Amino acid sequence: MFYAKDGNGVLITAHNANKNCDYKCPHCQNKVILKKGTMKTAHFAHVHRSSNFCNKGETYEHYMFKYELAQQLNKLDYYVVIEPYIYQCYQYPDLIINNKIAIEIQFSNITIDNIKKRSNALASIGFDVIWIIGKLKYNKRTKILILNKSERTYINLKRRQLFSWHSDTFLLYRYKIVQFIGGNRYIAIREQLSYKQFTYYFNKNDSPMLPCHFKLTKSSIEQYIKYCRRQRTVREPSLSVIYNLQLTESWVCENLGMVYPEQIFVQSHPIYWQLQLLNMLDKNNINEGLFLNTIKYNHFYNYDVNSQVIVQAIIYKFQKSYRNIRYKNVQN
Repeated sequence: MFYAKDGNGVLITAHNANKNCDYKCPHCQNKVILKKGTMKTAHFAHVHRSSNFCNKGETYEHYMFKYELAQQLNKLDYYVVIEPYIYQCYQYPDLIINNKIAIEIQFSNITIDNIKKRSNALASIGFDVIWIIGKLKYNKRTKILILNKSERTYINLKRRQLFSWHSDTFLLYRYKIVQFIGGNRYIAIREQLSYKQFTYYFNKNDSPMLPCHFKLTKSSIEQYIKYCRRQRTVREPSLSVIYNLQLTESWVCENLGMVYPEQIFVQSHPIYWQLQLLNMLDKNNINEGLFLNTIKYNHFYNYDVNSQVIVQAIIYKFQKSYRNIRYKNVQN
């Protein structure tokens, strides 16, 4: 760490500290020692390593990464402040960079509401908020990223990116989010970042919505239908539509599973909501309000989803697809 309290309780930087004095951690009040040499930037270190530092609920890996990141950004000539008190929103963000970027590190679980509340409060007073979370499950071959409902909240939707730190390998990654394809699976492109490369994304312009319009594979759709069958109830909504409309599994695999750009906002599986719309179209009764309440939506820390606009867009696009489906069936 770069800061510690001297015997008078005054906060002092490691650069200005004296090795002959005693210092304490400003958070846990435990003894720290000054390390000042020729190889590394001057800093303080705790005398005793603990798995749960400073009684702040943060793990040792959180604590160490925070100060490592601060030190590396400082070397790159960024002005870094560690855990300053932001009185306008009563918060202590992990790092403030150049008085305009707030970096929050989160390796433990917190509620979605808490993520959004903290982000919105910092953004409301002018900070650009960047979250870095812990290790994620990613398949390099298929480019499938697994995110639970909480983890996906940390996606910066305006820039379609997510940052992750792997404490076991000491590597920082950026995931470029291509699309959400249902369940907990995202298509994403992962790149390993140096600290300098990480700073390239501090001031990047917002990314437009990608023209990502493709179809789920047959195996993905079959896997979803198997999941529905494992619920072992005739009231399962997807199976209910399949049975009522007398659809075969092969028909569903061939004609449904379109993934529109708006899918990234929709938590519900593409097959689920497309079957619900198909059922309405079969009855010539598209009820936008009912459909809006039928599906669930993803949450993002820096973007408020307009569910009505999303629903209108996917209804329009699915209706166009449905006309092609009906034409194809008539030809057959």
